[in-house]
Amino acid sequence: MSEASHVIRLRAAWRHDAASGVAERRFHRPTGLEGGDRVWLVFDEPAPAGATVALNGGALALDASRADITEQLEASNELRVDASGDVGLWVASAQLEIVTVA
Repeated sequence: MSEASHVIRLRAAWRHDAASGVAERRFHRPTGLEGGDRVWLVFDEPAPAGATVALNGGALALDASRADITEQLEASNELRVDASGDVGLWVASAQLEIVTVA
């Protein structure tokens, strides 16, 4: 069994307020997903201490720096990060990794 992946970077279009530590970004469900595909939200580094990440209003449990968001995806999605302090550089590393198991 082998895995193939495709990456969609989410670095632009973030709305964030450095003072409050809130960052938000909208994105559409990736096209062409098939039954066995998994979509992961991935950051370059683990979340800052105390940060919470939510997709479409539901909290995500990050495993270090990634979470499987396949089941939470909708046609239009909102990603929200709440943290103390500026998370601009951290959220700029966000990407969607689409993994297909062949």
